[in-house]
Amino acid sequence: MAKLPRYQNVGVKPLAPPDYDYANLRESARFARTLSQQVDRMNTFIAKEAEREAEQRGLTMVQEEGAQQVLQKFSGDKKPFTVAETSAYQAATRIASAEIETEARAEINRLISDAKTNRTSFGDSEDEKGNFIPGVQSQLGEIVDGFPAALSDVDPVAAGLLRARLTDFATDKEIAYSEFYQQHLIEKKQGEFIKNLADRERDAIDYGASPHSTPDGLERRINDAAQTMRDLQFDETNVTKWVESTRTKARKAGTIAEFQRLPTIEEKQKYLEGLEKKPLRQLGVEGTRTLVRSLQAELNNDITVQKEAAKDTVQDIKDAKKIMTAGGDPGEQMLLQLQNRANGLGDYGADAREAIVNLQVEREAMLAFRKMAPGQLQNELNIMAGGIEGVGGKGVDTQLEADILKSGRGLLSTMNTETQNDPLSFAARVGHIEFRPLDMTSEEGLSGSIGERRQQARTAAAIYGVEPKFLTNEEATVFAAQLKQGDRISRMTVLGTLSKYFQKDAPDVLAQIAVKQPELAHIGGLVTLGLMDTANQALEGMDLIKQGNQPVEFTPINTQGTFINSVGSAFTYQPAARAASFETAKAIYTSMAFDMGIDTFNDNLWKSAIDLAVGKNPNTGKGGIQEVRNMPVITPPELNGEDLENMLETFTADTLSDNTGQTINSDLAATIAENDDISLMVVDQGKYYITIGTPGDESFRYFMDSDGSPIIVDALKFYGYRE
Repeated sequence: MAKLPRYQNVGVKPLAPPDYDYANLRESARFARTLSQQVDRMNTFIAKEAEREAEQRGLTMVQEEGAQQVLQKFSGDKKPFTVAETSAYQAATRIASAEIETEARAEINRLISDAKTNRTSFGDSEDEKGNFIPGVQSQLGEIVDGFPAALSDVDPVAAGLLRARLTDFATDKEIAYSEFYQQHLIEKKQGEFIKNLADRERDAIDYGASPHSTPDGLERRINDAAQTMRDLQFDETNVTKWVESTRTKARKAGTIAEFQRLPTIEEKQKYLEGLEKKPLRQLGVEGTRTLVRSLQAELNNDITVQKEAAKDTVQDIKDAKKIMTAGGDPGEQMLLQLQNRANGLGDYGADAREAIVNLQVEREAMLAFRKMAPGQLQNELNIMAGGIEGVGGKGVDTQLEADILKSGRGLLSTMNTETQNDPLSFAARVGHIEFRPLDMTSEEGLSGSIGERRQQARTAAAIYGVEPKFLTNEEATVFAAQLKQGDRISRMTVLGTLSKYFQKDAPDVLAQIAVKQPELAHIGGLVTLGLMDTANQALEGMDLIKQGNQPVEFTPINTQGTFINSVGSAFTYQPAARAASFETAKAIYTSMAFDMGIDTFNDNLWKSAIDLAVGKNPNTGKGGIQEVRNMPVITPPELNGEDLENMLETFTADTLSDNTGQTINSDLAATIAENDDISLMVVDQGKYYITIGTPGDESFRYFMDSDGSPIIVDALKFYGYRE
C-alpha cells in the first residue's frame, strides 16, 4: 500500500491491519508462481522448438535448393533475417567451403599427377617462340588463390580459413613435386650422359687402339668421364665399375690393334707367345689366355684366308685365260689387280705371282691370235707346237708354252663355233669391227647404220670364211619379238623396213629371224618379193587365228592332200620352208574365208591361198611354185615355169658355162636341153640345181660339171635380172 509522506508529519499513521494467517492465499500465490514457472519453461521449449524447426527448414532449403543457390539468394545487400534463413546461409557457407576445398584438393592432385606424367617444369619457362609457360609452382598458386575467391564476397572469414588450409596442402605438394622434379632433372642429365658415355667409352677404346696412345693419355680420358658421372650424382659403385671396365677394354683393344699391325704371320705368332709369358695386368692371367686364344684363332683364320685367297687368285687368273680363250681381253686393269692381290699374299702367293707373270706373256700372244683368221691361227699354232722361240729349249718344255698353245687352241675352237653362229658379235669382241647398234630413231639414221652394218657383216664373213649374217643373235631375237607381239601395222612396218634398207640382203636377214619366228620370216620373204598385199593378208589371218577365229572345217583331211599336190617335191630338202608355207597359207585362207563369210571348207580358195603363200604374184601369174618339165619348182616373182623350161631348152655348153662359171661338157649341155625328164631344184632365189628324177627316189641325182661339182644355174642372171 502506498504511503503518504505529507500525512506522516502530522502524526497520522496508516492503519495497520492485524496480522492474519491466510493459508489459502499463500497456496494460491505458490500455485501462481509454479504456474508462471511452468509457463516460462513451456515458452522456452516452444521457442527452442521453433528455433530448431527454423534451423531445420534452413537446412532443408539448402538440401532442396543447393548451397550455391542459397548463397546467391543472400548475396550483395540482401542478408539473412530469419532463423531459417540464417541457418540455411550458415549451412550453405560450410557446404560451399567444403565443396570448394574438395575440388581444389582434387585439382591440385590432378595437377601434380599430370605434371609427374608430363615432367612439367617446376618453375616458369618459355617455349622456342618466347611464349610464357607456367610452372607447377605458379599453377599451384593460382589454385590456392582462385578457389577461395569464390567465397570472398559471401563469407570472407570462411574464404580466409579455406585459403589457409589449401595453402598448407599445396605447400606439401609443392615441396614433394620440387623434390620429384629435381630428381627427374638429375635422371634426365644422367640419361643424356649415358648416351654420351658409350661414345666416351668408344673414344677411350679407340685411343687405346691407336698407335700413338700413351697410358697417361688414356687415364686422362677415363678420369674426365668419371668426374662428370660423379657431378651428375651417379652411384660411386657404378662409376668405379665403368672406369675399370673401360680401362680393361681399352687395354685389350690396344693389344689387339698392336697384334693386327704386325706385318707378317711370323711376327704375330711371336707376339702371342710373349703375351702368354707376360700376361696383361688389366686382364689377368686367365683373361690374357682367353685373349691369346681368340687372337690365335684369328691368326689361324688369316692363314686359312690367305691360302684361300691364293687359290682364288690362281682361279681368277685361270678365268682370265678363259676370257682370252673366248676371244675377249681381260685388260690391263684386271691384270694389275691380280698382280696386286698376288703380291699381298706373302709366302702363300708364290704360285699366284708366277701365274700372273705367265698370264701377262700369254695375253700378248692371245691379243695377236684373236686378230687372225681361223686358217692363219691354225698355221701359227702348228708352228708353235715345235716350241716357242726364246722360251725354254726345243719343243714345248715349259708351262708357259703349254699354256699359250692350250689357250690358242681354245680360241680357235671358239672362233670356229661362234663365227658360224654369230660372226658379228665375235668380230666386235676381238676388235675386227667397231660394232654399233642399228639406229632406229630416224629413217636417215637407220639407212646409214644398215649400210655400215652390211659392210661390217661382209668384213666379218670374209675374215672367218663364213656366210654373212647381218644381225647379231640378240638383234634377231628382238626383231622376232617385235614381229610376234606387235599389231599388223607395226609388223608390216618392221618387215617393210628390213626389206627396204637391207635390199638384196633382206632374204638373209629374214633367214636369221626365221629361226626365231619362221612364219613371220616367211611373210617377210613375201614383202621382199614385193608382194605387200599377200603379206598383209597373211598377217591379218594370223591375227584372226590368234583371236580364236579358226577357219571352218580346216582339217588335215581337207587340207593336206591339196597342199601336197600343190607343192609336190619343191620343198623336199627344205622342211622348215615347207612348214612355214603351210602356216602362211592357212593364215591367208583364214583371212579370205573370213572376208567372204563362207561357212564350209572351200578347196579352190585353199589352192589360191597356197599359191599366194609360196610367192605367186596374183597379177602376173609369175613366181610361186610352177611346173617345169612336169616337176613343181619354186620360181622367182619375175619368171614363170615356161621361162625356166625355155632356159633349159636353149642352154649350150658356152651359155651354161657363162651362166655358172663352171666347165660344162657339150654333150651334157645337149642332154640338159633335150631331155624332158631333167628339171630344176631351188638352191636360192632364182638359183637351181639341175636334177633328174624325183627327189627322195634312188634314181634322183644332181648333174655335175667337169670338176665333179653340182651345176648351179642362175635363172635371174640368164634373163638379165641379176648381174
